[in-house]
Amino acid sequence: MSTIKRVMTVLVYAVLAATGYCQGQGLYYVAVNGKDAWSGTLPAPNATGNDGPKASLAAARDASRVMAGLERRIVLGEGRFFQNQPLQLDSRDSGLVIAGAGVDKTIVYGGRRIEGWRQAGEHFWRAELPKDLPDWSFRVLLVNDQLQARARFPEEGYLEHETEFKVRWMSTAGGGWERKPTEKECIQLQYRQGDIPATLAVANAEVTVCHMWSESTVLLAGHDPATRTLTFASRTEYPVGSYGVHRYALWNIREGMTRPGQWYLDRTERAVYYWPAEGVDMATAMIVAPTVESIFDVQGTAKERVNGLSISGMTMSATHAPMRPAGFGAASWPGAVQLTYADKVLVDAIAVCNAGGWGVREWNGQGLVVSNSLFHHLGGGGIRFGSAERIDNNRIYHIGLVSASAIALSGRCEKALIRRNVIHDTPYSGMSVGGVSTIIEENLLYRCMQVHRDGAAIYVSSSTDCIIRRNLARDMVQIGQGYGVSAYYLDEKCRNCVVSENVAINIPHPSQNHMTLNCELRDNVFISEGDMKIAFSRCNGHVVSGNTFHIGGKLNVTEPDAISTWADNVIFVRNETEGRIMAEVPQPEKAVRDKPRYFRPQNHDSVPVVDGKLGDGEWPNGGLAFNERINQRGVRGAPTSVKILADDEFLYFFSNIVTMFPDQRKLGTTWGVDEGVELVLESRDGDKRHCYVLRGFSDGTLQSLTLAGVTQEQAEAFRSGVQYAAGVDRLVWRSEWGVPTKALGLTPGEKTTLRFNMTAYRSEDDVFAQLAGTMGETWDLERGAVLMLNWDAPAAQAAKDTPLVPALTGAIAADWKGLALELAQTPAGVPLSATPAQALLARSGDTLLVRVVVPTAQVTKGATWRQDDGAEVCLAGKTADGKAVVWVIRGYANGQLELSDEAGAPPAAGDAQRPQLQFQATVNAGNWQAEWRLPIAALGLDSTKPVPFNIGVFRQQDRQWINWIGTGGATWKLANAGAIRLQ
Repeated sequence: MSTIKRVMTVLVYAVLAATGYCQGQGLYYVAVNGKDAWSGTLPAPNATGNDGPKASLAAARDASRVMAGLERRIVLGEGRFFQNQPLQLDSRDSGLVIAGAGVDKTIVYGGRRIEGWRQAGEHFWRAELPKDLPDWSFRVLLVNDQLQARARFPEEGYLEHETEFKVRWMSTAGGGWERKPTEKECIQLQYRQGDIPATLAVANAEVTVCHMWSESTVLLAGHDPATRTLTFASRTEYPVGSYGVHRYALWNIREGMTRPGQWYLDRTERAVYYWPAEGVDMATAMIVAPTVESIFDVQGTAKERVNGLSISGMTMSATHAPMRPAGFGAASWPGAVQLTYADKVLVDAIAVCNAGGWGVREWNGQGLVVSNSLFHHLGGGGIRFGSAERIDNNRIYHIGLVSASAIALSGRCEKALIRRNVIHDTPYSGMSVGGVSTIIEENLLYRCMQVHRDGAAIYVSSSTDCIIRRNLARDMVQIGQGYGVSAYYLDEKCRNCVVSENVAINIPHPSQNHMTLNCELRDNVFISEGDMKIAFSRCNGHVVSGNTFHIGGKLNVTEPDAISTWADNVIFVRNETEGRIMAEVPQPEKAVRDKPRYFRPQNHDSVPVVDGKLGDGEWPNGGLAFNERINQRGVRGAPTSVKILADDEFLYFFSNIVTMFPDQRKLGTTWGVDEGVELVLESRDGDKRHCYVLRGFSDGTLQSLTLAGVTQEQAEAFRSGVQYAAGVDRLVWRSEWGVPTKALGLTPGEKTTLRFNMTAYRSEDDVFAQLAGTMGETWDLERGAVLMLNWDAPAAQAAKDTPLVPALTGAIAADWKGLALELAQTPAGVPLSATPAQALLARSGDTLLVRVVVPTAQVTKGATWRQDDGAEVCLAGKTADGKAVVWVIRGYANGQLELSDEAGAPPAAGDAQRPQLQFQATVNAGNWQAEWRLPIAALGLDSTKPVPFNIGVFRQQDRQWINWIGTGGATWKLANAGAIRLQ
């Protein structure tokens, strides 16, 4: 051996001996009675008091790094450890094992104690924050290892604001909002008169604004009582009032201190106020607030990754809930165990509780295993991962206590196993998982979705070849109106996924599927006391087989056209004595529409540029959907839409074709193979009619064809005047058209109609989607579309002639007669192409009688507006204190009455009216009927002059919105509706 090698060997052994590795094999101890100056190689102080365990994890980590590359272990003893800084670990700590003495034996806090409490009034105690932390602010407080409730206003539930956001959501696959929300739409909220206390302290307040499937909690920057406006310090995730959700609440204000166990932080005074919970002795209480976001902060890099770290055997508590946007599912928040670029990490037998963020959050790693652990009472979620290998045997509950967007278990993974976890009491979904070839099995989930309205026990999206099997979900109900609460939910971009051998109990909507392709629902058992619904919105190729539906009411299948195979299913309908078994859900024959569909161009101040791009403000919000296949059945898959504008010189068309699976999209110029749009227009030349067929493709190619009878010369001449452009993005392609009105034989400004139609071909699922399904070619215009040009007002505004409601005498017979109204318009005010509904109106003394008859062969018996069969009566009246109001009084086919505040009626006024309103519904063969008996005086209806009035119907069978007067919007926009006379 050379001299240099001998010297190096001696040095290595000297280092090993000095660190105790030879004796303890890289073993380091941390104890509450340790000192960082000691070696850390002894579990307790020695007899002479000159050596023993380390006092901090950071000191033990530094000592262990001398052994980098060798087996190393840090053992924490029993007791409480307070960390004012996260333990930073990096690639030098690969292979390190950190183990405590066990859950609830070793407790690590990411914060410090607050002391110096003094009584401040009858109920409150006050402590000033220490001067050495001048910027200390927190949203979590522990008293004797229990998470305390923050001051909240209102104490329970939510307030309702008045801010509206009517822009259309185009689906996640479709790119989100139809137009970009403005700054103002995301930072201001207008509240209802009297809701916000005048004493509101802006510097302290936080506001939670609910959206459909998430929430935003933001600091308050301003309050203008004169305009009833709250202004936020930062943007909300979604615009305020989007999706029709108006719930909000305030936090950390004195007015929210209503019961023992609550606290708030006065940022101006730099003091904490606490109302002691029952049994808390403030003289001895241990009160802790967080100072760090993470207890373990594992930070590898793309080039120097952390590998093989292990953390086990301890409880972690008191981490920050950061005052920054949490994002969808609270995904942006940190974890008590924070992992970045860390592979093959094992987190086993730990507890994270009474903390502000996630329990474990992993990003950009591979092979994460989290097992045998407990996560509860967290401000964020339980486990968040970017690429896990196994998540098993964990229990996660009472999460989302600061951010109600939080999900118990969330992430994306490939070939992972998520198994035997117990999840309950969550504000949003229990699980949200995406990825490839992942198995989710044998999990128990209950009481999820306690705040939000679009989610599930197990929610899966953007996934391929995933299996959800042998899980049990139970006891979940929808709170308020929304998209639904389900047990098992396959959402957008799920492909070839299987939901099998699962059980759902007391979840009326066990299976929700949306924009999926070739998925399966098989061998499941779903049990519900009442009605049950399974839904397949915009899905394609769904197999439903071998399932058992055990119900006390009716099984409703939403959009059954999505089901390619229905086989071997058992529907057991129980009654008081026994039950009956069915194999099929009765589905009515769909009548063929023999009339055209009517449309009007949208109004817009400017002319679009035909360049294949969607410029800001270039096109108005809204538009029409390619929502019929050739056979007039609903279109499945990604959304396709068109906007239409008109001026004296051109008709403008803008199509938007979304893809869910870009790898399957074909771009070229072959119709029926490649993406394309077909536009058919009928021109007039005196008494002659010519039908022109145009096809536009994604590369900007425009073809003019002779398929509908014009000559080649005519086709080319027509083509020469048409403007066309297209543009392609990753998830959408767009086409813009400008067709000269002169070439169509139209006179500028003339009130007329034009027959036309459009078909979009989507290659990813081989679908021809038509604006109006013709049962044939796009140019078969007898069942096509009609464009109503220069019809400035809805078609039946003549109904404003205020029909007289006849008075009845004597007893009100069940078959009473009255004023007959035909409900035969769409909300746009154009003639209804489908079967209309009818209404009867009569007056009996101080009672207005309204009966609506809705022809349909299939009725849903839920009570969710825009989803279940229902009708609404809208009247202009006054509240008890004389204020003008629009009453929106809804009734459902199940007999339920709803007094909506959608048009601005004060909830308190509605609550006062409800006992005076009578409603009943009957379901007959071929129709259902609704009947209201409404008190004229109590509703403040003026019998001396015409009363603004309208009726609207939603028919689920063909998803038709039917109005007496189409207002161009909601039924209750009575300025555009009709009126009735009650004298």
